[in-house]
Amino acid sequence: MNNLVIPDYTAIVDASRPLVAGLASLVKKTAKADALSSRETIELLMSFCQDIPYGIPPNNYKNKVISGIFPPPLALNKTWGDCDTKAILFAATYLSLPGTSIALLESPGHVSIGVEGIPSPYDNAYMVVKDIEFDNDGNLWVANTYVTNKNLPVHVRNLNNQWRSYGSSETSVKISQSPISIEFDRWSRVWMTLQYTKHLSTRVNCGYQLFLFIFSSRLNLIKKNIQLS
Repeated sequence: MNNLVIPDYTAIVDASRPLVAGLASLVKKTAKADALSSRETIELLMSFCQDIPYGIPPNNYKNKVISGIFPPPLALNKTWGDCDTKAILFAATYLSLPGTSIALLESPGHVSIGVEGIPSPYDNAYMVVKDIEFDNDGNLWVANTYVTNKNLPVHVRNLNNQWRSYGSSETSVKISQSPISIEFDRWSRVWMTLQYTKHLSTRVNCGYQLFLFIFSSRLNLIKKNIQLS
């Protein structure tokens, strides 16, 4: 990517699954013995990975390029690693459990894990993400559907890991709180499809809106035009 050699995280996870079968078996036995729910099982494995002491792996290890990440078996052997190392260890182990799936979210110099789940009735907040895209400048765009906290359904993270959010407050045209897709044209303009709902609480679908967002190079919103409804 961009003339750089980077780890193939998907390949590392797939190749490591048989090598972490022992850890996955231990998680499975613990979950069964303690009658843990799916969510509690995720939290158990997550706690294990997060409790591994933090350290940044070298770019080279034993005359091999590892690009600053320990593969899961080596992470268990070394008993330390950075955030990416822990994320890949979690992914390989979690996928070794029956009926599981994940999403690998890659950004420049970092990888995160998305796990499918249903929010608890007692959760204070939750997120429904319909689309995640990188623009030509490497900014990460997130379509945060059904957002109700601050009514800002569009989120952007720049290369300095700084987040900005956008919503109806910046325009005289009220937009839906349910973005579902993000695209970029050859002029680097942002196009977003939003599902229009008459009643947010019941999420009754009443159609779609297509918006054109024009930003400056510093992600300041210059213009927001409605094109189709």
